[in-house]
Amino acid sequence: MEHDGCTQGLIMKIGFERTRFVLWLVLVMVLLTAMFSVWRSMFSDTLHTAFEMTRLQLIDRANAYKQEWVLQGRPAHLQIEQAEIPMQHGWVFPKLDQGVDCEKVLFLLYPDRKVLDWLPRVTAFQRTNGYQCRYQYGDMVQLDVELKDRYFAINASFLMR
Repeated sequence: MEHDGCTQGLIMKIGFERTRFVLWLVLVMVLLTAMFSVWRSMFSDTLHTAFEMTRLQLIDRANAYKQEWVLQGRPAHLQIEQAEIPMQHGWVFPKLDQGVDCEKVLFLLYPDRKVLDWLPRVTAFQRTNGYQCRYQYGDMVQLDVELKDRYFAINASFLMR
């Protein structure tokens, strides 16, 4: 079957437009993939920075309570603005029944509680001569506040893969 010159030109034009559309589609897909990759990297950096800042604020607040405890003569309960805060070796130790009140620990050390608009799931572990409070923010990060005898530590663990 023969085509006249006009029909062949039309077929070539349609083929060219399809090729151009496919090339634009591939370009858009590559750009979207690159943007998503950069966004993931930025999100990861933002997450690490936010939780490291939170960890440092917790440590700073805990050290401020310890300094005040020393200034007040190392009492069993620290008096701050009509509040009485139970202490152990200079570190906050609010008790709840036979264990620790991890909600209160978080409130005392980081009153905002939220990190990047996430509220934590709180878990308490009673330890001999101390405690461990775990604050898990989503499935990505957990903060651990631990007191054992005179040793006090705050650690951030990133759970994402």
